[in-house]
Amino acid sequence: MKDTKRLIALIMALCFIFSLISCGTFVPANSGSNTDTSNNQGGGDGEGETKEEYSEDAFTAILVYNGQVYNPIENDIVVYWNDGKSIHSSKLNSKGIAGVEGLDGDYRVTVSGIPEKLAYNPNIYTATNDVRNLVINVYDVQKTSGKGLDP
Repeated sequence: MKDTKRLIALIMALCFIFSLISCGTFVPANSGSNTDTSNNQGGGDGEGETKEEYSEDAFTAILVYNGQVYNPIENDIVVYWNDGKSIHSSKLNSKGIAGVEGLDGDYRVTVSGIPEKLAYNPNIYTATNDVRNLVINVYDVQKTSGKGLDP
């Protein structure tokens, strides 16, 4: 009886140990990519490079307001790509496109420099290797009324 209990305990321990071992395939990052902050565009300080043309592999973003590309000349609008380890930034170019070359992975995309009368949803934009080119919708800020008692 004791030997049976020990055998069951040993089998359960082995099952537990094997359940901790992961089976899978390692997929390395794309070759030639570099997300090191020393190679980012602007270092996240709002002074990102502005290029007129971006390659097919670049991560890009445009702002759209009322169905048109939004690119005010008087504002320095900067788009940021953040993967949790490094921040890459780029200003909108003359065509209204901001972009960063050489990124690989998933990036949360945010924008700064939008005028106070406008807003966008900073929580919904994520760029990935499959979705590199984002369209960020910009809306008018609406004043609310009432006490907020209705749904």
